[in-house]
Amino acid sequence: MRVQKMWAVYCPLESNGHLFMARKKGSKNYAAAFKRQVVAEAFSGASVAAVARKHGLNANMVHLWRRDARFQPEAGAGTLLPVELVQPQTPPRSQPHSHIEVVTRGGHRVIVSGVVDPGAIAGLFRALGTA
Repeated sequence: MRVQKMWAVYCPLESNGHLFMARKKGSKNYAAAFKRQVVAEAFSGASVAAVARKHGLNANMVHLWRRDARFQPEAGAGTLLPVELVQPQTPPRSQPHSHIEVVTRGGHRVIVSGVVDPGAIAGLFRALGTA
């Protein structure tokens, strides 16, 4: 966390006689329009360091302004992208659940529950018949 020295200033004319905090002695206060211009340049593709050098600023200050929502570039109308609508597929019809229990001549006991695929059951019994 960065700590900045602050100075308490009493200015009866400008602050209606109230005590207020000022920035570090000797620091500059930049206009909001200037900050927006610098942030727009920094978001336009130029490096933050180059934009800071161009305006005689510290790059850390430009990074700070970029994160501040007050100085973000105005949101435009945006860009429309082509969209293709696809008809949703209907889910397969559910088959009735079943419970099958079979004891083969060879003594094998087969229990099948849930959705049954007749082809798979036939293949299972063919395999058990040859085993």
